[in-house]
Amino acid sequence: MGNTEDLPREVDEKKIGSPYSNNPIWKMVREGKTNNLLKEFQNGRADCYQVIEESSGHTIVHESITLDRRELFKLCQVYGADWDQPDANGLTPLMKAAALNRTFYI
Repeated sequence: MGNTEDLPREVDEKKIGSPYSNNPIWKMVREGKTNNLLKEFQNGRADCYQVIEESSGHTIVHESITLDRRELFKLCQVYGADWDQPDANGLTPLMKAAALNRTFYI
């Protein structure tokens, strides 16, 4: 058998005690469940402006860029994302994209 040290490991957020593991919107974003998020947007239970990660001040748009979730980013474009809303470090979504060299988002 080969070396398993190089294989990606799934992170169990419940085990590491993430304060966001019980936030269904944050969880959908992290897991890339864009279709589920679309339903949340349509039902008014989620929007592009809501902060989903308090420590970083990230909105759904920030997280879509950080996690390279292009379909989610496009969804946020349709639902009127605020490209000028800074996170806790003062970075707007476009600044975050530039810092991560994610030219798709710029």
